[in-house]
Parts: sequence; C-alpha cells; structure tokens
Amino acid sequence: MNNNKEFVWDEKTVFDFFMYMATKEESVWKMIEDFKKLKSKETNKDYEVTCLSHDGLSYYDAVVIYNFLNGDGRYSNFKIESVRRLSDGEVFTVGDKIEYCACDRNDFKWDGTVKEISISPNCKSNLIFKIQGDTAEDDAEKHIENIRHKKRKSLFTTSQIEEIIEIVEKNFFVNKNLNVKNK
Repeated sequence: MNNNKEFVWDEKTVFDFFMYMATKEESVWKMIEDFKKLKSKETNKDYEVTCLSHDGLSYYDAVVIYNFLNGDGRYSNFKIESVRRLSDGEVFTVGDKIEYCACDRNDFKWDGTVKEISISPNCKSNLIFKIQGDTAEDDAEKHIENIRHKKRKSLFTTSQIEEIIEIVEKNFFVNKNLNVKNK
C-alpha cells in the first residue's frame, strides 16, 4: 500500500486477504471487492500486534489477531499484550520498563512501565500506550514513536569480568558435570 490509497497486492496484503477470507462466507469476487475497499481506508501503521491476552492466556495466532483488529465481537474482551514497531523491529509488551518523551521531541527523560496498549482511531499512529510513571504526575499516554526501552546498566565491566574469570580459574575446578569444587 502506498500513501495515495492506490490498491497494491503485496505480500502483507495477500496475507491479510487470506485472513479476511477465513472469516467470510461470500463469493470470492465479492470478498475481493470488499477487501479492497477495507484496505483503501486503512492508514499506514508503524506497528503490528504480535500478541493478545484474555483470561490469563496469550494468543499469538494470526487469525485471532486479525479478527480482533477488525472488530469481531467474539474477541471484544481481549487485550493487546505486545506490539512490534515496524520502523526498527522493537517489541513492546505490557509490563516493560520504558523511557518516554514529550510529543515530537527526542528528550527521553521520563521513566515508566507499560500498563496497557490500546487502539485509538483519534491519534495519528492509532496506538496508545498507557504508562505508569514513578509518580501520579508522570502517568501518561504516549504513541509508539515516543517510547523506547529503558537502557539497562551492565552489572560488570569487561575488566571486572576478566578478573572474575581469573579468580575462578585460579581457585576452582569445574568438572564435566559442571560441578564446582575448590582446588
């Protein structure tokens, strides 16, 4: 698909069409026309839903996700558990520790935890992350382009790891069953 809303059959569109066909009981030609109309109304998204959850279970099935995204009432109680940002492949899951910034700025200065991921037709990316910050004032709703995973600090530096290996090699013996014994 391109921005002109011109219909193009690409790999993703063909896949979406087969998911669409799996939910219909109409003639193939009518399904093709309906599908073209549906796809031409879509906005270009920078994400794909990778997992849904319901009653403590996770659903990765493409048909379930497709039906959920297209408003199938059987999935109305399902929640989005994780999404992949298409621009860089980054996956965000409910519970992730993230950093976020103010809209249209690149100053990632707030930390938080993803509490919910939802779809909103009223925002430019269609996807809203509800974030619990360190304080109530830091709670926020952000778009996928305004978040990133929180950078973790390494437990050890390279020189510290080399020192640890040296101490272990000097003082301990590891046998073939990975049992550790003093030398």
